[in-house]
Amino acid sequence: MQIAALVTVALAEAKAGDDKKEKCYGLAMSGGAAYGAYEAGGLSGLVNAVHDKSKMTWDVVSGVSAGSFNSLLVAAFAKGDEEAMVEKLEHMWGDLHEFNVFEEYPEGLVKAITEESSILSTKPLFEFLRAQYEDVKPIKDRDVYWNCADANSGTYIQLDKTIDDPVKATIASGSIPIAFPPQIWEDKNWVLSDGGANYNLNFASVIQKCREYGYEDKDIVVDIVSAWHFHPPGKYEISQNAYDNYKRVQHIKKYHFKDNDVVEFIRAFPNIDFRYYVRPQ
Repeated sequence: MQIAALVTVALAEAKAGDDKKEKCYGLAMSGGAAYGAYEAGGLSGLVNAVHDKSKMTWDVVSGVSAGSFNSLLVAAFAKGDEEAMVEKLEHMWGDLHEFNVFEEYPEGLVKAITEESSILSTKPLFEFLRAQYEDVKPIKDRDVYWNCADANSGTYIQLDKTIDDPVKATIASGSIPIAFPPQIWEDKNWVLSDGGANYNLNFASVIQKCREYGYEDKDIVVDIVSAWHFHPPGKYEISQNAYDNYKRVQHIKKYHFKDNDVVEFIRAFPNIDFRYYVRPQ
C-alpha cells in the first residue's frame, strides 16, 4: 500500500510539472482613490501592447484600496481572457459616478459624525460592485489578495479568493477612514479599512505565492501598476524664506517616499523579473 501511494504521488507530481508554465506572472496594484481608473487604463495599455498574450496571463494579483477594485474584476476572469477583462474594467470605471459610490446618512452630517462609523454610507457601492462582479460570472482562476488595515490589531490583513464575499473584501480595502465605514468580520474580530494605512503596494504576497507553486525567483515575473500621482521636485532657486524652504523639503520627502518602497523592494529581490512599472507622470 505504501509503495502504491508513493507511485501515485510521484505520478501526480510529474503531471503537475508537465502542466506548470515556464514563468509565474504576478500583478501588484496600488491605492489612489479615483486614480484607480488610471490603473485600468494602464492594464489595458499593457494587454493591448504586448503581442504574445500568454505573457499577460497573471497568475497572482494583489490590490490595495483603489487597486482592490481592479483586483476584483481581474480575478474574476479566466487566465487567457485578459482582453475581455480590461474592456470590462474600462466600462466599470466609465460607469462609476459619485451617486453609485456613496450617499449621505438620512439623519444628516452631524449625527453621522457623532453616531456612525463614517460620514458617508457605501451602500450604493456595494450594489454597484456586486452587479459588476456577478455580471462576469466569476471563474476564480487566479490567486488574488485584497489588502486591509485592521483597526483592532493595527496589523495588515490580506483576504484571498477563499473569502466568502469578495465584494465586501474589495470595499474593506478601499474604506478610507472617516469618509467610509470599515467592514466588520465579527467571527475573526476584524474591523477592516483602507489597506493604504499600512502599505500601498503588496508585492510580497505575489512573490510568496509564486514560490509556493515551486517557481524560483528567476522565473517569477512581476508587473506594477500604480495610481500614485506625484511630480519630481524640479528646479528651485535658493531662497531666504523659511516657509518656502520648508515646503521644498516636504515636496522632496513626499516624492522619494512614494517611490522608495518600490525601489527598495526591487533591490531586495534582485532575481525577480520586475517587468513593467506603470504610473502617472
